[in-house]
Amino acid sequence: MFKQQGKSFYKDKKSLKQFTKAKTIVFELLNESHYAITFRNFFSKDIVQLIRTMQNVRFDEDSKAWLVPIYLKSNFIDLIAKTC
Repeated sequence: MFKQQGKSFYKDKKSLKQFTKAKTIVFELLNESHYAITFRNFFSKDIVQLIRTMQNVRFDEDSKAWLVPIYLKSNFIDLIAKTC
């Protein structure tokens, strides 16, 4: 993938197809205190159970994302690394 002036360009259609079908966990910074976790192209009950065990984490129905405090990010990444 190539980036030019804020737009993404792919070498060929096969690269784009592979990227759009990739199973991905997305971390999105929302503000200074929270980030959002969403799943793209898959859903893992095991990972959701791990998220639910963490304190101060909630699911936002509007954005369909798990809202996690910034200070828990490294803990979450460690948990996912052990699961995946």
